[in-house]
Amino acid sequence: MGTRYWREVVVLDGVDVSARLTDDGVTTSAEEGGQGIFNLTLKALPGSVNLDALRGKAVTVSYQTRTAGGTILSTELLMTGNVDLPRYDPGRKTISLRCTDRRDDRIALLSKAAIDALTPGAKWSSDVFESEADSFQYASDRLRTLPGALDCEPDGDIVYTAWAAASPHITFTASGIFDGEPPVQVEVAPASSIRNRTVLELTYRYEISYQREASSGWTYSQSTCQYLATPTTLPTRDMARRAAEGLSGWLLRSMSFTPLWPTGTYACSPDVNFINNQPQLIIGYSAVWVKRWTQTIDEIITVTLSSTQSISTYGERRADKTGSMSTDFDVEDYEGPSGNNQAAALSSVGGDGASGGSLGSGSEYPPLAGAVQNDWDDWRKEHTDRTAWAGWIETHIAIASVEHLASHRLNRAVFAVPLNPGIAVQKTLRVNSVGGVTCTGKVVAMTHVMDARTGEARTDVELALSRAGAAGVSDPLMAPTPPSYAPTPPPTVGSVHAGGNHYGQDGTSTTEDDAWTGYRGNYVPPLAVSPLVTFSDSLRVDADEIEAAVRDNTELPDTAAYEVAPPHDELSIAA
Repeated sequence: MGTRYWREVVVLDGVDVSARLTDDGVTTSAEEGGQGIFNLTLKALPGSVNLDALRGKAVTVSYQTRTAGGTILSTELLMTGNVDLPRYDPGRKTISLRCTDRRDDRIALLSKAAIDALTPGAKWSSDVFESEADSFQYASDRLRTLPGALDCEPDGDIVYTAWAAASPHITFTASGIFDGEPPVQVEVAPASSIRNRTVLELTYRYEISYQREASSGWTYSQSTCQYLATPTTLPTRDMARRAAEGLSGWLLRSMSFTPLWPTGTYACSPDVNFINNQPQLIIGYSAVWVKRWTQTIDEIITVTLSSTQSISTYGERRADKTGSMSTDFDVEDYEGPSGNNQAAALSSVGGDGASGGSLGSGSEYPPLAGAVQNDWDDWRKEHTDRTAWAGWIETHIAIASVEHLASHRLNRAVFAVPLNPGIAVQKTLRVNSVGGVTCTGKVVAMTHVMDARTGEARTDVELALSRAGAAGVSDPLMAPTPPSYAPTPPPTVGSVHAGGNHYGQDGTSTTEDDAWTGYRGNYVPPLAVSPLVTFSDSLRVDADEIEAAVRDNTELPDTAAYEVAPPHDELSIAA
């Protein structure tokens, strides 16, 4: 073993064990976004060997430089961690220790607030990721939306470092790089690994709740004197109420009645004395109904992310993805059970509802809070969460953008230098004209090797080189403006129809029609003997269908486009 001007310094569980190191040497390796690993071998002390006691013990490895005379020049920390796997070799009487920097464990122990602070600018949506994820998964999810990594520094602290190469921390020339064949090896990734266009079809489903108010009623078709001369059957309050409440899909809000004329003498040429002994009969009613329904809207946004310079250089490399999100709204509760209890909701106002007065206060079934009237005079409310929607879209866009950036930095420059403690996965390095290669990139992997047998201490380096054909400018990855839905109202908006009078036993051959609205009754006594068609004694209310434009499921297509410009790192090769 030649003259040594450096030595490894290993502290295990607070004790310097450097003197027990074997000639196997010490290596420390780190890879971007992964756990750092270091390996070393110690001579076993005489006596019992307790491997269990070694697991989990704290370990630090430092690189110490000395003069030929042994004077310490520097001691620089390379890695901090814990023993993961101890092994005993009885033949050699040595204990090998596999140690890690516990990067994953350290992240798992962070609070989500601490992870947020480490990853500013990340996107996270509970509609994309699992909301109950632990801290490690939460950090991994956020990193899917950021072009960077969380790694341990030599002292064990977790830090975030962007992938993009910074101003070089260290520049190497030929004199600072070990000879090799070649001294700097450049490897470019295959074109098939590049992604430079992503098309996302993102569907957002939500409900619009509507409330339409309609008024109608029924009025007797004959005057007082006509009735007294040729009387007919008449409906009762109860009959009218049942008809109004029976309008399918509509909620009866309020109702008022016009009672049969009171007892008295009426000037009908000649005068007629009339006694009203049937106070339950009516000659008219008016009512207000409410219709509640929901419409499903699918916003389908086609989002295109393009890396224009890359497409121009390497051709289009496309990926298609889909995603969906919905906002919950209880349609059944809005339209259903609470709306099918009309009778119980009505109360008597100014009478008992049987012999006089009205039913309903006019306050039942108010529009939902926040509803506004549209051009059709319907109350309308979109059940959307645009904050969650924007977060969902921006998360998908950010993930696709990061995939673009990652695919362009799969190119590598590999070389070795005399051990340099300043090299870490957080650093940017530049190679200046070594073997015809000049390049700048961020470290993605590195290994410090301290070989006690040869006395050689070196650092093997792997740089990521992002190549996109040329530099470009990325667009802000903000959610687009959501599409709006406001259909033009028709000339006539559907309503309720309750009017109409139809009488049998009048000597005509009219056939009763079940589609008639209003009142169906008979002359009493009949106006003729034959033909004698008797109608049923009933009231019927009908309503128009809700217009398809505000009823049927509707798709709203839209588009958005973003430019994603991967960095174009320095790289030149001269033959």
